Amino acid sequence: MKNILLAALATLFILCSCEKEIDLNMPAFTPSVVVEGFIVNDMAPIVILTNNVEFVALAGKDLYEQSFIHNAVITIDVPGSTTDTLAEITQTNETTGLKSSFYTSSKTQGVVGKSYTLKVVTGGKTYSSVATIPEPVRIQEIWYENHPDAANDSFKTVWVKISDPEVTNYYRYSSEVNGQHGFQPEISTVSDKGFNGKDYQKAVDSGLKNEEQDMHGGVSGYYVIGDTVTVKWANAEKSYYDAWATIDFKRSQNQNPFMNPTRIVGNIKGCLGYWSGLGVDVKSIVLK
Repeated sequence: MKNILLAALATLFILCSCEKEIDLNMPAFTPSVVVEGFIVNDMAPIVILTNNVEFVALAGKDLYEQSFIHNAVITIDVPGSTTDTLAEITQTNETTGLKSSFYTSSKTQGVVGKSYTLKVVTGGKTYSSVATIPEPVRIQEIWYENHPDAANDSFKTVWVKISDPEVTNYYRYSSEVNGQHGFQPEISTVSDKGFNGKDYQKAVDSGLKNEEQDMHGGVSGYYVIGDTVTVKWANAEKSYYDAWATIDFKRSQNQNPFMNPTRIVGNIKGCLGYWSGLGVDVKSIVLK
């Protein structure tokens, strides 16, 4: 759950803040509810509910914590079962002290091919959408390669290979190291537009943050000998892919002061964000 909350932190600050106040030709700010919701095969649903913030607002602890929407009524219609009401959970990050909230339920586990209707009631308004969990695209192989510089031979690149089906697919990938850290690379999304129906190989960047890069001698994007690396490969609905592809693009342009604030493409009428299904496959490897 911690990794999911860190993802929410990244989303909020990437899309809704900047390092300094600058004069941009921006559209008028419109307050809105933001829904980040997904359901994965064999896992409980996760819904993160926030208010958006103005692009030029000062990013900080208070802004982040106050953005979360509490006491909402969130339900999921489960196929062949009754309606499940999600409970709100609040956690505190041990490193930053930031408090984050999300909604979930242990009663519901995602099933491939099933559709789930989400309903969110907050502030006197109701928002709803339907998500279907797609078939996971399996990781056929996972391996690692040495750093090209012999002086850094303790650093490794992890690769995966998939066999893409002959239908349109949208992917998002991430990794965990020693079961403790979840990392999203700067670019974590890819569609199969260029390799539909073919085998595809991808190096999975570790996505290490600056302080962790310092611990690794300033070498970013690599794993190290002794790591157990777990790669998660998600076959996603287009709504989820569109949202995270937008986030990836905004993150990659973060140092450009002329970039206009980006609006997430979503699939929930009346608010920002998405409710999507993910078919996930997982593979691990020990680096030696």
